Amino acid sequence: MRSLVALLLFLGCPGDPPADDDDAIDDDDAIDDDDSWIGESEDPHLVPVFEDWTAQAGIGTTAAGGCGIAVDDIDGDGWPDFFVSQGGSPARLFRNQGDGTFVDVAQGWGLGGELGGEFGGSFADYDGDGDPDLWVARDGPDRLYRNDGDHFTDVTAEAGAAGWVGGTSASVAWADYDGDGDLDAYVTHAESGDIATEGPIDAPDTLFRNDGGIFTDVSHLLEYLPTSGWGFVAGWSDFDQDGDPDLYVVNDIGHVTPNQYFRNDGPGVDGHVFTTFSEDCGCMLAISGMGLAIGDFDRDGWQDIYLSNGVVPLPRTGGKTAEYLLRNAGSNAFVDVTVPANALAGGLPERESSWGVEFLDVDNDGWLDLYVPFGQRGTAEPDALMLNEGGTFTRLEAAGVETTGWSMGLGVVDFDRDGCLDVIVSNRNEGGLRLLHNRCRWGNHWLQVELEGTGINRDAVGAVVTATVGDMVLREEIQRGSTSAHSTRTDVLQFGLGSAEVVDTLEIRWPDGSTQVLTDVAADQRLQL
Repeated sequence: MRSLVALLLFLGCPGDPPADDDDAIDDDDAIDDDDSWIGESEDPHLVPVFEDWTAQAGIGTTAAGGCGIAVDDIDGDGWPDFFVSQGGSPARLFRNQGDGTFVDVAQGWGLGGELGGEFGGSFADYDGDGDPDLWVARDGPDRLYRNDGDHFTDVTAEAGAAGWVGGTSASVAWADYDGDGDLDAYVTHAESGDIATEGPIDAPDTLFRNDGGIFTDVSHLLEYLPTSGWGFVAGWSDFDQDGDPDLYVVNDIGHVTPNQYFRNDGPGVDGHVFTTFSEDCGCMLAISGMGLAIGDFDRDGWQDIYLSNGVVPLPRTGGKTAEYLLRNAGSNAFVDVTVPANALAGGLPERESSWGVEFLDVDNDGWLDLYVPFGQRGTAEPDALMLNEGGTFTRLEAAGVETTGWSMGLGVVDFDRDGCLDVIVSNRNEGGLRLLHNRCRWGNHWLQVELEGTGINRDAVGAVVTATVGDMVLREEIQRGSTSAHSTRTDVLQFGLGSAEVVDTLEIRWPDGSTQVLTDVAADQRLQL
């Protein structure tokens, strides 16, 4: 039965700057919100957080639904756009028109009807020309599309990005692991097969080193056994705060290969050195891993991990879904604090399989909340919004996140630039896409930070920004990893400031190790540095 469940989970996808030059974006650019909520109770436990804007945004639904979501500003107009990998039908690319609506430009941008079988997509400026390129993880050879300003050009062959052609790629995570200034890529692989009859299928992931826009397979740097594993997502982050990105890999079919953690130890005699940890790290979990969120949920300065999970009967949840919240204790050690932090999003009859997941400060109070999509083949399960109330979570039952489909991919972005984070959910099958608009009703202040790096790493991936407001210290890191099921987060950092109107100090640690400090930064703006 366990093998059948794993098979059903895995087969879910394939086969079925503003115009001016100012440092801050003008508040007038934001789309006016509907104030119809005024007068409702302000208790966050009673009033819906989101409202469904799918129809009015012009997104609509598709028969095949979607898998992953990648968010970025493809045309440099200052408004976030998004890509949807469709699985059984052509991919979609939605351009934000800046008035609350989107238009599908996939055909015109060169991502048209020949595509199919995509699991996920990931934006990153791999060639350092100032616009986001797109790597699509597929069932079959991957595809790398270079952004040429008003269209994408397929450069897969010339860049050496086809990857593992014998099976399915699920997601792509970017980082400059070797510190040479350009972005390297880690691609997770999984094979769609009946492990009940065929047994585990060898599906090694691939680490690509970027050598001037050409990708070289250097997977031998990550030595771990067995190599069989159904890789779903991966994320790079400086977990040990030594100045370089470490790698966390989430695997489905965890009894074959559990999740993996690779500490980046820098250059060595025979190349770059990664250290693989044993179970002593507290993070090599044998689960049906689906999604990964990375963020500092307890505000202690260390990046923590939240994991979504497929249907796995575990005693602590009475046979229901078991998400995991792993607190980073430093020294490359993680502690399971799921139960004391009340971070189980499932565990109810109507919620069994959790997928993409992200940390987001939905109410701008300075504490990272959680959005967890749910669902499985043929079954619609309501998503969960977990409100972080000082280090412990409360599941909101009237948050406006109840979906009508099998939720999978997740994009978190302030699509209308009103200072509050919205959510895009990719539902499989009849559920289609849903755009959930944050009603932004708490009145808390915020700061968004958008960085442009020098050299080839124009995305400033790996930069760490720390905002200090009184005794509140908030730390965010620019990641271009697949930290949601087959999806990629935006590179605009969001800081919820609560009632504070000024950030006392804003410190940027750039990828090259240099630092920049700003003081008395006004709230409620997007700061471009």
